[in-house]
Amino acid sequence: MVFGGMLLFLAAVVVGLAVLRGGQVTRRSAAFWASERGLTLTIENEPMVTGYLRTAGLLRRIGVVAGLVLPVLFAWALGLRPGSGWFGPGWIFAGYLVGALYAEVSLRRPAGRRASATPRRLADYLRPSLLIGQWVLAGLVVAAATAALVTPGAGERLGMTLAPVVVVAALGLVSAPLLVMTERWLVRRPQPVVSPSQLAADDAIRSQSVQSIAASGMAAQVLLLAIPLVGLSGSDVAWLRWMVLPAMACSVAAFFLCSHLGQLRWRVRRPGPMGVA
Repeated sequence: MVFGGMLLFLAAVVVGLAVLRGGQVTRRSAAFWASERGLTLTIENEPMVTGYLRTAGLLRRIGVVAGLVLPVLFAWALGLRPGSGWFGPGWIFAGYLVGALYAEVSLRRPAGRRASATPRRLADYLRPSLLIGQWVLAGLVVAAATAALVTPGAGERLGMTLAPVVVVAALGLVSAPLLVMTERWLVRRPQPVVSPSQLAADDAIRSQSVQSIAASGMAAQVLLLAIPLVGLSGSDVAWLRWMVLPAMACSVAAFFLCSHLGQLRWRVRRPGPMGVA
């Protein structure tokens, strides 16, 4: 109970720091974010951009904290050992993804009498490397899980059952389609007819949202990949025991994907003139 109280206190401190840091968006930092996305801040669009950056930063951090703390509390409630089984670090990236998604959905956009009818394609809002990477990682997860399932003795030396690997294979199959569907939905949400500067800001925000979702989703996929790799390293096949090295590297790669790729510069390639409907 003492340890639990200390953990809850630490969680409260982290949440407080997240709230404080999430609110620190200056005009300079907003201008830097905009310049990396080919956006010029104006009197019309600056409140929208700063509001998004402030809210998105706050919600992503709270999502990360929730991913750290809630699974531990849930495990305690079920009488399980925190940090094992299904209560791993993947929930951190799930929390980050939910925070990024809600930041986009909850954004208050300028009111417009009509909606833009300009077609918006995901490929114009998301880096090709991230769009393709989601499918590649999904394929790697399924391939590794399949290999672990068909390799004799996989996981036996580590006392690992194959039930988690079956779940990983299923999650790998649906991960990329679900991520892409979510990203396309965000890109294609109604967009009001507003001034060109507000429209450009709206496009940059949508691009940032889908990029954050793609990066956190890929981070979760990488962590999924580690599970069958660990299973393969626990087989009786000597050379497969080296799979423990890429399995360990998956944790580092996941944090890199989420923290770095989610914030890369990208200029939206707006297809054609704005229309109305």
